[in-house]
Amino acid sequence: MSELDVDYMSISGHKIGAPKGIGLLYIKNGSKLNPLMYGGEQERGRRAGTENLIYAHAISVGVRKAVRDFDERSTTEQRLKELFLSELDSLGVPYELNASKKVSPHIVNIYLPFVTTDIMLTRLDLKDVYVSGGSACNAGTVQPSHMITEMYDEKRANQSIRVSLNYMTTEDEIKGAAQVFSEIFESLK
Repeated sequence: MSELDVDYMSISGHKIGAPKGIGLLYIKNGSKLNPLMYGGEQERGRRAGTENLIYAHAISVGVRKAVRDFDERSTTEQRLKELFLSELDSLGVPYELNASKKVSPHIVNIYLPFVTTDIMLTRLDLKDVYVSGGSACNAGTVQPSHMITEMYDEKRANQSIRVSLNYMTTEDEIKGAAQVFSEIFESLK
C-alpha cells in the first residue's frame, strides 16, 4: 500500500469475487476517520455491529485470488477487449473509443454515432446483453457519464456505452454481443 501513497482506499467485495455486501477499507496509519455508527468497538471502533465472518472470509479469499491471478486475468480481459473491438470492426459497426486502448483491460467505453445511449441500452437489454451508459455505479440510469461529458461533450456522452468484461467472459459471449450490436446498427440504418 505504501507504493500507492494513499491515505484511504475502499474496495467492493463483488469486484474481486466476493459477495455483494462486504468491502474493505484501508486507512493509512495516522489518518483520522470518524465512526459511521456508534455503539460498539467492532472494526476498531469505527462501526458498531456484529461482523459477518462468512463474508469476511469470502473477501479474504477474493483478495488472495485477485492478487495471485492479476496478471493472467488482465491478459485475458485485454484479449477479450481486443476481440470485441475487432468483431465490431469486422461487422461494420461504427464506433469510436472514448479513451486509449491502454486503459483498464476490463472496460470498453465506446461512442456510437448512430444511436442514443438509452435506445441502445433498451435494445441490448431485450437481447440479454447488459451494458451501461456510465460507470457501474450509475447502471440502470439514463444519466450520461460525467467523465465522457468532461472529456468530450454531453452529446457524445449521450451516445456512449460502457461494456464491462470479466476474465470469465467467453469468446462466444463476446462474439454474440458484437453480433447484437451489429443487428441493432443494421435495424437503425
